Amino acid sequence: MASSLHLVGGKAAVTNDVLLWLDVETTGLDPFTDHLLEIAIQPTALDRELTPLEEPFARTLGIPPSLRLRDIAPDVLEMHSRNGLWRDCRQSGLTPEGLARHIEGIATKWNLDSYATVALAGRSVHFDRAWLTSVLGEREIAALHLSHRHFDLTSIKTFATVAGVEFKVSEDAHRAELDVQEDIRLARRMLGRRGR
Repeated sequence: MASSLHLVGGKAAVTNDVLLWLDVETTGLDPFTDHLLEIAIQPTALDRELTPLEEPFARTLGIPPSLRLRDIAPDVLEMHSRNGLWRDCRQSGLTPEGLARHIEGIATKWNLDSYATVALAGRSVHFDRAWLTSVLGEREIAALHLSHRHFDLTSIKTFATVAGVEFKVSEDAHRAELDVQEDIRLARRMLGRRGR
């Protein structure tokens, strides 16, 4: 179990919180009618360095037999073909049920229940959480010990823009693990730390 440091009255204080950085790639916006294609999760300490606590977890799902290409928006299909995700999905045999077992396994491996707070982090976190819930179900989501609080970079970036501070965000990858790492780098820049 790792602890994080933050400053209280100029002194370092120990916290026991973790950020669970999450990103998903999908065929559309609706977790009830569209399909999850890829997911990545990276836990970091809630400290000024956003110190990684574990290696990233990333999985690509197989294409379900019920998925018809004509049901996918052409721009989404073109994007995921260009970045190689569609090819990787065709080669994957992972089902949502198999993914759920993987995620339950990492929750145990990462000892998520040992932290005071486990908050999802990323861009548009509510969207990614809805997809995570659609795969796991509410009971399994509870097993991740997730806080109702989110660390949402989209909101922070919007507020920074209004305040006259611009942070450039790469929108090119649309691959879950790459996007998670980009989000962490962006958050470090916001914290005044150089990204790795």
